Amino acid sequence: MDRVSTSLLTELTGGALEPGTRLAGERELAGRLGVRCRTIRAAIDALVDAGHLVRGRDDATYVSRRARPDMAA
Repeated sequence: MDRVSTSLLTELTGGALEPGTRLAGERELAGRLGVRCRTIRAAIDALVDAGHLVRGRDDATYVSRRARPDMAA
C-alpha cells in the first residue's frame, strides 16, 4: 500500500472519519497530502476495492462500516 492509501486508511481506522462520512473531494485531498489528483484517485480506488470506502450514487465517496471494525454491523 502506498503512502497516500496508508494515510487515508489511518484516518479511517483511527476514528477521524466515522462510517457514512463523505470523503473530501479529490482536489482537497490532493492539496492536503501534496500529491496529484490521479494519485488520490488511485488510493481511493484501492480503498474502495478493499471495502474501506464506498462510492455513492452522487459520485461521492463515503467511509464504509468495514473501515472501523468496532462499528461493523
